[in-house]
Amino acid sequence: MAKIVPLGKIDSVHNLLHELLKMADNGELDNVMIAFNHKDGEVHTGWHNLDYGQRQTLISHQQMDIVKTMIDENY
Repeated sequence: MAKIVPLGKIDSVHNLLHELLKMADNGELDNVMIAFNHKDGEVHTGWHNLDYGQRQTLISHQQMDIVKTMIDENY
């Protein structure tokens, strides 16, 4: 099982992307998956260097992060 390390609360989309680009520039990223709500109501998704199984693994880690956050905030 991988260690899940949340990036923490970042105050803007720009700053989040800036942090990710710094990691990419430093060679820290092997792959990436993204999903976001566009202002026109569409949901956009994308990924790089991930097969189906790896994408599912990252999705499950995001779900675990969400559950942990809910537990931490309520207990």
